[in-house]
Amino acid sequence: MVRFGTDKLDEAMAWGKEAAQFVTTKFIKPIKLEFEKCYYPYLLFEKKRYAGLLWTKTDKYDKLDSKGLETVRRDTCLMVKQLVGSCLNRILIDRDVDGAIEHCKVIIGNLLMRKTDMSVLVITKSFAKEEYKNAQAHAELHKKKEKRDGKGYDIGERIAYVILAGTPDAAIKAVKKKGPITSNSTSRAEDPLYAMEHNLPYDVNFYLEMLRRPLERIFAPIQSNIVSILFHGDHTKNKKDSVPGAIKGNLLHFGMKKMEVCLCCKEQLPPGGTTPCTKCQMDGSWVMKYMQYLNEMKTAEMEFGRLWTQCQACQGSFHQEVICKARDCDIFYVRTRAKMDLEESRGNVEKFKRGQADDYGW
Repeated sequence: MVRFGTDKLDEAMAWGKEAAQFVTTKFIKPIKLEFEKCYYPYLLFEKKRYAGLLWTKTDKYDKLDSKGLETVRRDTCLMVKQLVGSCLNRILIDRDVDGAIEHCKVIIGNLLMRKTDMSVLVITKSFAKEEYKNAQAHAELHKKKEKRDGKGYDIGERIAYVILAGTPDAAIKAVKKKGPITSNSTSRAEDPLYAMEHNLPYDVNFYLEMLRRPLERIFAPIQSNIVSILFHGDHTKNKKDSVPGAIKGNLLHFGMKKMEVCLCCKEQLPPGGTTPCTKCQMDGSWVMKYMQYLNEMKTAEMEFGRLWTQCQACQGSFHQEVICKARDCDIFYVRTRAKMDLEESRGNVEKFKRGQADDYGW
C-alpha cells in the first residue's frame, strides 16, 4: 500500500502505474510489479483491518472492499454485520457521516426497547470439542441441551445461540428474593427456537457491548466522542424492563391462575364463556374486532407463505416440504416467528368462531 499524497484519483492511478514500472526495473527478470487498484476513500484501522472503495478504473468504483471487519467475520450476529455494513455504505459511498450516526442511534434505541427481532441476534460457532479450557457459550448450551433433551450437538456442527437476560429458574429465584439476576453470559446462552417459543428476552447489555467496539473502531477516526454520542444520548433514555417476559407473563409460578378474557373488550369471561362476551354481542362492537383479527390472520398467512416459498426456492424445489434446518440462517428464525404469529392469529379467529361469529356463517 502506497500513499502518494494526492486527492485526485486519476493522478494516484497514473503515479501508481509509473511507480510499478520503475520498481520493475530494479527486479531480476522475469519478476514484474503490476499496478492493481486504488482505494478512495479509505479507512485504515490497523494491520489487516481496513475498508474503502476499490477502483481499477476512474469512471466508477468496483466495490466496497473490507477486510478484518465484522461484515466478513462469522463470530458475530447479523445485527452487527448489517449495522457495520450500512455505516460503511453511508460513510464511504454516500459521504454522510451524520446519517450513519443517526442510523446507529435508531438501531441502538430499538435494541434498548427490545424491538429488535431475535433472528438478527443469533450467534453461531463451530462445536470443535467436548471440553474447552475456558467456558464457551456454545459449549455450555451443548451441556444444557443434553440435560434438557437427552441429546446435545455433534462434533463439527455449528451451534446457534442467543444470550438471554436470565434463565427462567434464575429469574424466578431473583424475583422472589427481590434481587438482581446474576449469571455470566456463557451460562445464559440458549437455543434461539427455545427462546422464541418460551418468550425469553435477550440480554440488552451483552448486545450493546457487541456493537460498541466495531462502531467505535469505525467512527473514532472521524468523531472523537462517538461513544458518548451513540451510547449515552437521548435515544438511550427509554429502556424496556429486562426481567424475562416469560416470568411476567407466566404468573403460574406465583400461584396465579390464567383467566380467559374477551378479545373485544378485554373483560374477564365467566367459566365456560366465549368471545365475544354478552356485552359485546349486544352492542355489536365485536364485528369490527372480528374483522380486524381476520385481516391479521390473512396478513400472517401471506407473510408465512412468502417466507415458505423463499425457503423452497433456496432448496431448489417448489413441490416439496421445506426441510431446511440451517440454524445460522436468519430466514429460518423469521419463518419460525411467522409460523408462531400465524398460529396465534388463527387461535384468536377460532375463539370468535366458537362464539357469535358462527351464527353469522363466518
